[in-house]
Amino acid sequence: MPIETHIDSALTRVEREQTHFDAERRAYERFQSEVASLSPQPATATSASPSAAGGALSVAGGSQHDAATTDADRVRELFTETVRPHSVADLDTEEPVLETIREELGDSLAFVLAPETDADVTPQVQNAICSKAQQRLQEITAMSSALNRETESLQAAARDCQSVTKWVEDHNQTSLLGLGFSELQQRHEQLSAHRERCEERLLARQETIHSTTSRDAQVGLEHRSLLTFLYQEFPVSYPILSTVTRLDALLADCQRSVRDHLTQRV
Repeated sequence: MPIETHIDSALTRVEREQTHFDAERRAYERFQSEVASLSPQPATATSASPSAAGGALSVAGGSQHDAATTDADRVRELFTETVRPHSVADLDTEEPVLETIREELGDSLAFVLAPETDADVTPQVQNAICSKAQQRLQEITAMSSALNRETESLQAAARDCQSVTKWVEDHNQTSLLGLGFSELQQRHEQLSAHRERCEERLLARQETIHSTTSRDAQVGLEHRSLLTFLYQEFPVSYPILSTVTRLDALLADCQRSVRDHLTQRV
């Protein structure tokens, strides 16, 4: 009897997310590179804007905004071309560009980059943008590493489940009534071995669930939180645990039937 599994669907889901984060990483790399290539002028007149870290960013006002296109305009354009499409991909409603900048880069930089602020990009602001982009790249890289770990776990579970279910299907074609005592003993031992394999897979999966993916000792991503994000719309929260547990239950039923036949042959 085939076992219902959500592992293939989970693999498809992880692959889709990996594709998304790979594209977002490339977008941030381009955004960071383009911002770093700007040549902003030091501020001549400054005002303080609150930063996410509790300090202040100096912003230039006045003369630079006489130009047709300022560095702040260029940064907004770059952000819109590169990062924004990936940030709003899952939104059902339209989000203003500055709101997306606020979500991705923080309140302080969103304030500096707002057209109505009458400010432009100084070297300090440029460095802050590049630093925030680098932080986001580290977070994306940690997520990609965690997705790779999830893919490996899913693939290993899929191989085990396919192997065991094929064995069950092949051996179910032979009636237990047609087996001798030694053959029944062998069948019982084989089922025990398959159940041990399931137990090992469950233990390995638990280890993965409780793991944390770190990147450069700066970004730590708990795997359990990743699973909540990935499988929130799935009928089961833990595709591997659910599938392997049902498979083990099937093997236990088969083993119980073999044991009943062995008892009758004594």
